[in-house]
Amino acid sequence: MARWSDFIEAFQLVNEFKGFPSPVGIDIDLDATNQWWDKVGTPSTAVTMVDVAGEAGLTETYEYALKTVTDAAAEGLAQTWTYAEEPRAKAGRTLSVICAIWSVSALSVTAKLVNSDASETAASAVTAAAWTIVKIENHTLAGTSCQFQVTAAAGTFYVVPLGACIGPAAVPLGPRPLRYVQTNALVVDNGDPADTNWVDVDLTAVTSPLACMAQIFSLNWAANTTLRDIYVRCNGSSSAQGASTQISQGSSGLIRYSRSLVIALDDGQIYEYSASHADAAAVMQCLFGYWEWA
Repeated sequence: MARWSDFIEAFQLVNEFKGFPSPVGIDIDLDATNQWWDKVGTPSTAVTMVDVAGEAGLTETYEYALKTVTDAAAEGLAQTWTYAEEPRAKAGRTLSVICAIWSVSALSVTAKLVNSDASETAASAVTAAAWTIVKIENHTLAGTSCQFQVTAAAGTFYVVPLGACIGPAAVPLGPRPLRYVQTNALVVDNGDPADTNWVDVDLTAVTSPLACMAQIFSLNWAANTTLRDIYVRCNGSSSAQGASTQISQGSSGLIRYSRSLVIALDDGQIYEYSASHADAAAVMQCLFGYWEWA
């Protein structure tokens, strides 16, 4: 006979939207690297994921938090959900969000949901130097997208996303799970041998609009040529061709297999590659698969 706990586990709720929480590591500028979180205005430090234990004065209620340092009024962090890309977000439905906010030096911090048609729902401002639970509930979606914003005047604040779900009530939810999808798609370069440009690889055609990581394996078709190297990086990164971005080194007369790499994708499901080789012989990457939000 099945236990009641088995039934609950089978139907447990999880976060329904991307970026709750962000899938990248600590001490990374999530806006500059185009990894799921955006900025509002031009804060001096935009959306960095930090270890709470390393931040002076914060109670370690949570392991990580999103930190933003603002310079002027109405600056902060944001997360945009476009209805065409998020199956759960549609005009006419209600959306509820819950998060924890810590304000530094009595800074007034406000969280709100803003639709693309400018209709919005705001929560009460937080000024406490303590983790304060903020709920934005029963927000009616309209237009073509909705943006979750946390903004303030000049100063520092921290945000811990706790839940985003369709419905009239904001409740804390577990991290949204990922599932692996195998695809085995090839990306082939036959371009300029001296090319140092970076080329976008858009996964939209081979995946749902919710992919967040790709698994890449490189192949080098040598065929009596040399110096075919492959480099990859996150879309929007400023990293150049070098040891930190190289995934394959050229060889002669053989197909050269190199290491597998898992790379984070931006909101458009894009990563970038660059190839350096002696002639126009094909240089390939094999996209083994990707992880998408379940």
